[in-house]
Amino acid sequence: MQTFRRFIAFIIGVVFLVSGYTKLIDPVGASLVVKEYFEWMHMSFMVPTASFLGTGLALFEAVLGLGLVMGVFRRFMAIATMTIMAFFTIISIALVISNPVMDCGCFGEFVHLSHSQTLIKNIILCAMSALAFFPIRNLGEARKRKYPLFFLNLITLLIVLFYSLISLPYFDFTEYKISNTLVAEIEENTDGVALFSIRDSFGEDMSSVILEGNVALISIYDAEDLDAEDFNELAMFAADAANEGYMPYVVSTTPVEIPGVECFLGDYKSIISLNRSNGGATLLEDGYIADKCAFNFLFESEELAEILEEGAPAHFVHRSTERAIIFQMSLLVFVILAIV
Repeated sequence: MQTFRRFIAFIIGVVFLVSGYTKLIDPVGASLVVKEYFEWMHMSFMVPTASFLGTGLALFEAVLGLGLVMGVFRRFMAIATMTIMAFFTIISIALVISNPVMDCGCFGEFVHLSHSQTLIKNIILCAMSALAFFPIRNLGEARKRKYPLFFLNLITLLIVLFYSLISLPYFDFTEYKISNTLVAEIEENTDGVALFSIRDSFGEDMSSVILEGNVALISIYDAEDLDAEDFNELAMFAADAANEGYMPYVVSTTPVEIPGVECFLGDYKSIISLNRSNGGATLLEDGYIADKCAFNFLFESEELAEILEEGAPAHFVHRSTERAIIFQMSLLVFVILAIV
């Protein structure tokens, strides 16, 4: 019976770990989910805390899942799991009743669930929690070597979070991931329509200008968060991009001025979905997303030239292979540390 209960706790832990990790690698996306919840609950005054709370919740879920998988601090993990599942279930019932146009955000951009599917998932997890944790006084103890391995994995999660905060999500599950196109074909032998629309200061649609040739599109969704030095850095990047054969443009929620770069306007959600970094850049080849960079890691001239010479299709393969190997190796190391 004890083995069965540990197995159920392990499965719950995997769900929490996946849920937390997919949001941990995309803290900006997690903050957007929390922001939507605050707006749905008519708590706009809490929106400024969305980034902090979204990141904190993602880390808490990941750590809780890690603890359940490894079987450490079992009493605390059991109480925390049942508490948070009760909270999530109440929220999901309210979502089913009110049925707002929003995603539950359970697994970030990785998996999208309807409100009904979210409620069913939470009810199942509540039932599994009852099987795994009652009676709570008889949960057993983890082997001592599990605890240092738990903290080692915790450090790994913190490193992933830190990287995600200063850069872009290492694994992009959005509709604007690398290799996707910004053009949706209506039907054969007809022109496509832009999935990402921009307009000039007069409101005229200018989406076609970024769908042809090689484009370096700078995304600014919060101009007030950038100072004069930041704009100078973006101007230098735009100049480098132009010298290497890209046409630099800026898309922003409000008009901004960068010398020698034409600025277009777009909506906040589209801009932050295209590039999670405020001031980040997206390289396009005939509408296809060739690569992205965060503001903290803007491409150097050599990198721009290399990507342009390699071409989008070859660059897709190179990047996807590299990341697949890193992901598989990191997953293997994690599994070994979790089960030994």
